[in-house]
Amino acid sequence: MRIKANSITFNCEIDGPADAPWLVFSNSLATNLSMWDPQAADLSRSFRVLRYDQRGHGGTDAPPGRYTYPTLVADALALFDALGIERPHFCGLSMGGATALGLAQLHPERVGRIVVCDSPAMSTPATAQQWEERIAAAQTGGMEALVESTWRAGSRLKPMRQTRRISKRCGR
Repeated sequence: MRIKANSITFNCEIDGPADAPWLVFSNSLATNLSMWDPQAADLSRSFRVLRYDQRGHGGTDAPPGRYTYPTLVADALALFDALGIERPHFCGLSMGGATALGLAQLHPERVGRIVVCDSPAMSTPATAQQWEERIAAAQTGGMEALVESTWRAGSRLKPMRQTRRISKRCGR
């Protein structure tokens, strides 16, 4: 499904009963919405699940320039508005987790519960430098230049097998 929001077109998928509470999944760097397929399959029995490709990822537009966290938060809010979603639960991994934190900090009235996975709540000079290096690599070699290092970092994480516990904590 393609949705126009915040001046770009987003690629997204919606699953689950129309009358169920909303649960939004937001992807990490160098991935797309398919990273959430197992969780969506399980949780869409109890939730209306929105998965979307973050700006510059998957099938979502990639306009030129830097993508700041306030922009990613604005993107999520614009998607909520375009789809008539008032106050979803929101789960994000890494960059998607930072989006969840930004939503909770800047717009707490727009989110229910948030699940933040593998996402630091602060940036140090060292992490800022790492991001600058990753940005430079992406600018010269495209997102493909980041796939291997992102995959190596992600492969150290155990697969998310806690969907039933997440569902229970969100009241379903």
